Amino acid sequence: MNKLDLQRILDAQQEKFEEMLARVLKKQAGNGQEEIETSIYCKLSSLISEFSVDIPRDITFDSWFSKNKSYFEEEGKALPESSKVRLLLSKLGSEEYARIERKLLPTKLSEMKFWDLVSELKREFGDPKSQLVKRYEALNLKCQGLEDVIEFGSRVNAQCEKAQMALSIEEIKILIYISGLPSEEQSLRQLAMRFVENKKKQAVPVILKDVIEECRLHLANKAEAVLIAEKPTMVRDHTVKVNLVKADNEQPPKEVKEKEEKWKPERQWLPKQVQCEFCGKKGHVKQDCWHYKSPYCGVGEICDPEDNFKVQKWLKKKVKVNGHTIEMIIDSGSQINAVTPEVWEDIGSPKLEPVQYKGKGFGDKDFEIEGKWKCIMEIEDKDIIVEMHVVKGSKNIIGLPVLHKISENEEVKSSKKKKCKFQKGSVQKVNILPKGTKVIIKNTNNRTGKIEWLKGEVVRKTFNAWKVKVPILKSIVTRTYKEIRKDTYSDNKKKLNEDLKNLELNEAINGSISESVISGSSSNKDGHNGIKAKMKEVNNDDKDMEI
Repeated sequence: MNKLDLQRILDAQQEKFEEMLARVLKKQAGNGQEEIETSIYCKLSSLISEFSVDIPRDITFDSWFSKNKSYFEEEGKALPESSKVRLLLSKLGSEEYARIERKLLPTKLSEMKFWDLVSELKREFGDPKSQLVKRYEALNLKCQGLEDVIEFGSRVNAQCEKAQMALSIEEIKILIYISGLPSEEQSLRQLAMRFVENKKKQAVPVILKDVIEECRLHLANKAEAVLIAEKPTMVRDHTVKVNLVKADNEQPPKEVKEKEEKWKPERQWLPKQVQCEFCGKKGHVKQDCWHYKSPYCGVGEICDPEDNFKVQKWLKKKVKVNGHTIEMIIDSGSQINAVTPEVWEDIGSPKLEPVQYKGKGFGDKDFEIEGKWKCIMEIEDKDIIVEMHVVKGSKNIIGLPVLHKISENEEVKSSKKKKCKFQKGSVQKVNILPKGTKVIIKNTNNRTGKIEWLKGEVVRKTFNAWKVKVPILKSIVTRTYKEIRKDTYSDNKKKLNEDLKNLELNEAINGSISESVISGSSSNKDGHNGIKAKMKEVNNDDKDMEI
């Protein structure tokens, strides 16, 4: 073996030794790095608390991660990304881990990147309230009775910072409008909030006018839904068309199209109704109030202790009220018939109906009316049904209602003949739709353009049209004869109710008449000669009038 061969053998051994030494050193260095990572992982695991979400107490993943973020970024900087992911997953509660795992299936949580996992956890366990809702809650914050004022200030500061209250003018308007809606319109408030949030997601600027228009459309749709629910089902007769092709191809004339295009409905929304200061009801003012214009009573007396004024005698008349004879004063200036409470008790204290108005005397002085009832009054051989009022005082009064009924002017007015439309000269116009008639009117929906027929009631007639009150539109509209149809169903129902009321009234009158006849027969010895007794009473009344 020469020197060259020996040198080659030594060089080969040296290379193998160096490779072996490098592998040993590398293995030792790897074990040291793993030990360092393990120690850091254990240290951070003991420092970081477990996360459990609690939205009502504002414990979200954002607040938890902002507290422990420095542990992952500073102390855990030497850790590989897989170790950070394992550490983060280990700090999730059992319910939170199961919840995020179900959401991200089939992706494995351990294979995700650290910051991707953090963003998913923020979305899942963050505050679900939108920015608009947070601002709304911040605007409605109130200090509770037992809460410290300083603590309330801190709560306001935190809530406003979370809500990011740096608002523009339009955003302030929208927030004030939403917070000012009444509690009864909770659905409308939610609709307005949802509309604003959708515009924000689309990066479209929104103003207060857009929100108001959206609320108006919602109210219109709600009213239309109520109308459809209340509309009775109508059964149509299915008729066979002879020429189907011709019927499908037929077009309405141009004049009809032009009229339908020009025709526009009345306003659907009116301003807030006025309220009466006297009775408290809406729809009229004090000057037009029916209760304010109380019935007038014109009986007046003179207080003259020195007898300087010659007092005239009252015009009195004896009448029978439910069979009881009463002496009453005839007063053509009184709008009501009135008796004293003592007379009312002598009659038998019939049941009184409450009244919603007061009386007026001389000098516009008001007096209270205890109530009224319907009775049968016998005067001058006539039995009439009148309303009698009970008023505190010392006078029993026969007013204009009785005088009008017994006068002859009523017969003259009723016997006036109407002019026939075929006679020469002027023709009397007949109102085919009188006041109170139930009708249905033609209306065009502004939103859909469809023609609808709405229920209403005739208020009055104009020159060539009618004023109709439509409850669903909350307004009074004007319609011509071509745009109005009679609502026969509602009219028949109204007439039936009136007939039932008249029937009940007749039964009550017959009952009171029978009671009066029985009481009269028991007190009168000659009850079998009713006609002669009645004639004697008339003669006695005439003698009293002559006296």
